[in-house]
Amino acid sequence: MKVLFFIAVVIVAANALTEEQKKKADEHTVVCAEKVGLDFDVASKIRYSTIDDEIVEQRCFPDVTVFWLLGFSKCFLERSGFMDIEGNLQPDVVLEKLKLAIGSDEESVGMIKGLIDTCGSLKGDGECMTASMVHNCYWKNIKGQ
Repeated sequence: MKVLFFIAVVIVAANALTEEQKKKADEHTVVCAEKVGLDFDVASKIRYSTIDDEIVEQRCFPDVTVFWLLGFSKCFLERSGFMDIEGNLQPDVVLEKLKLAIGSDEESVGMIKGLIDTCGSLKGDGECMTASMVHNCYWKNIKGQ
């Protein structure tokens, strides 16, 4: 399932986001943090970094903190339009939104499509885990460039 590729996606180039995009991302952060009971400051940090692999491997429910982190990722990607409620990646939405944040030149579009190909096919045991795996894949690949 090409799911969570995009918690990571929204946060692509934080500096490149327009004020409107930053405001929307903040709104999604507030709503999703409240939904899963996660502190706003923690949720804000998650938006721009990876979630420890050990946490992702615990899936969504064994620990309340784990649920908060993984559930936040799923909620954020859904509200951003990067995935549907069944956990399916929406590659056209990802491409269009990231082009606004990163750029629509050939190199940027190639990078975005590469992220979709690399991270979008990840599948975890449930939508929360998939979303977190995609989120981590995105940030690991962005930081590696």
